[in-house]
Amino acid sequence: ICAISDAHYGMEIDNEFEIYSSKVFIERLYKYYDKIIEIKNRHNVNVCNLAILGDLISGIIHNVIRIENSENMIEQIQQVSEIIGEFIYKLSLEFNKINIYFVTGNHSRVQKKDESINGERLEILILWYLKARLKDISCIEFLNSIADNTIAKTVICNKTCVFTHGDNDSANNIISKMTNMFEEKIDIVIMGHYHTFNIQKQGKSIVVT
Repeated sequence: ICAISDAHYGMEIDNEFEIYSSKVFIERLYKYYDKIIEIKNRHNVNVCNLAILGDLISGIIHNVIRIENSENMIEQIQQVSEIIGEFIYKLSLEFNKINIYFVTGNHSRVQKKDESINGERLEILILWYLKARLKDISCIEFLNSIADNTIAKTVICNKTCVFTHGDNDSANNIISKMTNMFEEKIDIVIMGHYHTFNIQKQGKSIVVT
């Protein structure tokens, strides 16, 4: 299982705490690619399950974010779509099969949170582009998410996995929430949104943020 989340493409930060830009995102993405291939070769893996967990673009949900953006939202969508498309294409040269699970994040909302509709998040345009760009590559399959493009569920190696962005969830109770929602045992939940890497066990289940 590989995951891409919270690229916030288009945001530019240069201060004492963080340096980030579109260029930094691309550099980090291909360091990640090298790590994926290293693990693939070490364990002789032929199938890649790629979870794209939202907030690929910085968006314009707050005025302060609009100020920090180096590209407008149209440019963000166009450019990150091509970058992710090329990344997936390169993976397709290494794996026999790539399953892609795509959920949207909160930064692609077009309205205020209390007025937004999940189906109107702009990242759905990125998914549309990726499907069109990669449609002729037979080893790539896009698996439909459920619940208005915000949650995806699948079984990988006999483990029931849920992928979600996490803006409407808490890592502390996500297992119980998903178990109640699907009325079955959930083994793994992988979430974005939190911007820090953490793994915690909840009973016999695992939550990754």
